[in-house]
Amino acid sequence: MDLKIYHESLDALKLIAFLKTKKKKLNQKTCNLLSQEPELLDKHHLVFAIQDIDSYLAARIIDFIRLEFLSLKISFTFETVMSHISKVEFLRMAQEQGFKTYLYYVSTVDPEINIVRVQYRVSTGGHAVPEPKIRDRYYRSMNLLMQAIEVSDRAFIFDNSSDGEKAAFLAEIEQAERLRINPIVTVFPVWFAERVLAEFE
Repeated sequence: MDLKIYHESLDALKLIAFLKTKKKKLNQKTCNLLSQEPELLDKHHLVFAIQDIDSYLAARIIDFIRLEFLSLKISFTFETVMSHISKVEFLRMAQEQGFKTYLYYVSTVDPEINIVRVQYRVSTGGHAVPEPKIRDRYYRSMNLLMQAIEVSDRAFIFDNSSDGEKAAFLAEIEQAERLRINPIVTVFPVWFAERVLAEFE
């Protein structure tokens, strides 16, 4: 792995130390994220054992990079399903460190839409996600939406329910206080009405 492609200040030794503190679930058991020490080639390059390379490792590496970018005061963007409170806490941490935070939240009217889209992705060679996990993430993300808005300087809300069309821009929220509705939209998705509009009434 070459950390320089992300930023020249990222340190491979520091990444290894970070990953050594992390755990993962394997066959219903909790174990160390790394089964063996990665090979350190130089300050920016390291090689992981093949058996350690999985989605858990990738996620923790991204966690490390995000935290380093906060420390280095580097502006960045990241994508998440936002189904865990840690993502909201990260936005709060960024604000506390002087960052301007911008949330672009995209959802659909029904998790079954997401399931069908994942099935299509699998049919074209993409990775699968179990249906119960898709539904669970959908509702957990919804439940965290207002908390995420509260730690965002500006939030932009979209509905992406229609296939083959651009996601519909619904509203912008500034400082979790000022709601600006897109004047073109006349009918709002139920999830937006219940999770966002109701909070501003």
